[in-house]
Amino acid sequence: MYIILIIIIFIIIILEFTLVRNLNKCNLKKIILHNEFCTYNNYVHKNMIKLIDFKNKKYNILEIGSGDGHSTINFLNYLNDNNVYYSYTYIEIDDSYNDILNDISNKYKNTKYINNSWENLNDKYDIIITTSFSSINNNNYEKFKTLCNKDTIIITIINNFKYHKINNFNMKIINYKNISLLLSIYRLKFV
Repeated sequence: MYIILIIIIFIIIILEFTLVRNLNKCNLKKIILHNEFCTYNNYVHKNMIKLIDFKNKKYNILEIGSGDGHSTINFLNYLNDNNVYYSYTYIEIDDSYNDILNDISNKYKNTKYINNSWENLNDKYDIIITTSFSSINNNNYEKFKTLCNKDTIIITIINNFKYHKINNFNMKIINYKNISLLLSIYRLKFV
């Protein structure tokens, strides 16, 4: 009985994101392994960036896991359309996207693409955006904190069943938005 209920919920989520949210590059393997609901979803990107209250200052922004650059382009277009002053670093460990991601860096000012793991970075960022909070865990949490200054805003997607990670990592919820039955966008800050 529980298996049937889980399958029904999973089908509802897939339908919601494919039909209602204009998701067009998703397949089951990507959904399960890489949280692809969010990676290729314009609706999600728009709502993620809207959780940030931009002031009149320069922001040093890091995007972790830019994939094929779809999210990166959406975020950069929003920043440019809203006249936000920024420096934008986007990082992807999968080198199969290098050509696409390097092209983005050539088209947008104040951007830098890094083909590496975020765990190898040493800079501090005002805003960190990631469509999947799953890359942060007990083994690398302290390293993640070194990328943050005292006022860093973290924008991420968290499966509602993994909500406890926020408390485990001593983070405070500034704002959030539910985007499906199982997923929410969070604006977080370290306490």
